[in-house]
Amino acid sequence: AQQIGAEFSKYIEFRTVTLEGKLVGIAECQRSNEPVFLKHPKGESFFIRNGPSSDELPVSQALDYIKNRK
Repeated sequence: AQQIGAEFSKYIEFRTVTLEGKLVGIAECQRSNEPVFLKHPKGESFFIRNGPSSDELPVSQALDYIKNRK
């Protein structure tokens, strides 16, 4: 299982809409003031949004990103 932690659920809103006759799920995420790590069986990962995609950052880049984001 992959999770980010219940304490961050307040930043995520899920809803569904009908688009061209199909039910589509939407997840809207607000910015957190704290870094959020995805926990998985092999450890933790840190992702950033890059346009329409999410990019995983290596630890060294994640540290720089977090330090400069505040």
